[in-house]
Amino acid sequence: MNWRILIFIYNSFLLIGSTLCDELTAETRLKIDMLKNYSVTSRPVANLSQPVLLKVGIALNQIIDLDEKNQVMLSSIWLRLSWKDEFFHWNESEYQGLKEIRMPTSEIWKPDLTLYNDVREEERPLDRYSAVIYPDGTVFWLFPVILKSYCKLDVTYFPYDQQNCPFKFGSWGYHGFQLDVTNRSVSGDMSSFIDNGEWELVDIPVRRHEIYYGCCPEPYPDVTFYVIIKRRSLYYIFNIVLPCILIVSIALVAFYLPPESGEKVSLVITVLLALTVFMLLIAEIMPPQSEVVPLIGQYFVGAISLLSLSTALTVFVMNLHYSGNHGRPVPNWLRKLTFHWIARIVCMTKIVKRKMQVHPVCQLENGNVSPKKKSPKKPKKRQKKSDILAKISDGITLSPQPTLSPIRAPSSLSNGGICCGMANNIGGGIEETNNLLNQILTHITYLGATAADYRMLRGVESEWHLVAIIIDRLLLMIFALMTLILTLFFLCFQPSYEYSVD
Repeated sequence: MNWRILIFIYNSFLLIGSTLCDELTAETRLKIDMLKNYSVTSRPVANLSQPVLLKVGIALNQIIDLDEKNQVMLSSIWLRLSWKDEFFHWNESEYQGLKEIRMPTSEIWKPDLTLYNDVREEERPLDRYSAVIYPDGTVFWLFPVILKSYCKLDVTYFPYDQQNCPFKFGSWGYHGFQLDVTNRSVSGDMSSFIDNGEWELVDIPVRRHEIYYGCCPEPYPDVTFYVIIKRRSLYYIFNIVLPCILIVSIALVAFYLPPESGEKVSLVITVLLALTVFMLLIAEIMPPQSEVVPLIGQYFVGAISLLSLSTALTVFVMNLHYSGNHGRPVPNWLRKLTFHWIARIVCMTKIVKRKMQVHPVCQLENGNVSPKKKSPKKPKKRQKKSDILAKISDGITLSPQPTLSPIRAPSSLSNGGICCGMANNIGGGIEETNNLLNQILTHITYLGATAADYRMLRGVESEWHLVAIIIDRLLLMIFALMTLILTLFFLCFQPSYEYSVD
């Protein structure tokens, strides 16, 4: 019983082996028959006046890199070519029902398809990829390739831009009457595309063109695949745009900073330099072209213009702040403009009233600001100098003189002479006292005038300080509004693209 099972297994293996040998023999025999008297350099047509119809299709696999500085795109695609070779025909029944065969492209004729906008110098060997041949002579050649092509960028709406990068395929050696190039489908295949972190694939429309070049009278057809990609702007917004917006917003603090700090101009210039550094970073990314100004470039120009204007106005405000050091009063028109109109706009009327109470150089009358007028005083009656001296002499109390021992008067002196000497002594003391009082009165008058001038100077300085503060607050509101409008315009701007590839 066991030897019968062994014989059955042996016969089965012989039958399977003979079948495999027959199939291998059929494929080998078919290749030998197909390549007999076959030329890889001649077009595979029986009638030489008929062109070879080449159908081209691609499947975009990945966008490896887009060099915006040099405007070069590096991408990975699967190229799909199909044409009909009239010398490759066989009957399936003669070759054990063989429906397709794979052959190296080095052994068959293949079209010299070229990427016209290729920027790579070295030639890519593609002979290692085999082609599939069907019984009716159709040749299908599918192979992957890394393309490095030129892509002209339009950075008008950067970082909200959308680019159109073409792949222009055509024959380099055959004209349209020898090799007719056409597209396999109306668009490229996007089903196998690997998402890119920077670019979003929108569409791959295909167009066929026939171009007459100056060298030759025959047309040269080409098939162009337009890769429409849209930039993902989130990276640029968080790493470039938002820091720039914050830097521009910091410049508004300069209008709120007191002029006494001495750092207003330094702050604005520092912010201006920081914004210039960010602008240089953007310039390194953008391609050097003078056709358009990018949207982000327009934003930077607007921001730098605002900062430059704010620097000039900051210097103007500081000049107003220190204008009172020379005692020059505020002009009436400026006083009325700032204390009455601008103070109401910036909601600083209470501050103006409080300042005027501390330094009453000016006062508010019926809501208008006018210089404070001195109340008229009743003129005093001018007194004579003799009356003043009499009052002073009456108010003087002389210190008691020490008692002198009686001295014998000379016989030559009489009582009248002694009285005259005492009167002369008293008159001399009153005159010295009057001189001293006049000096004291002069110094007191000078001190009073100096104190009044000092108070007036402090009032004038305080008035100029208040003018500078009010104008500073007005500029803060104006520049905050302009910065907000500029920022919202940049962040909310969404361009509408309607691409046309015809």
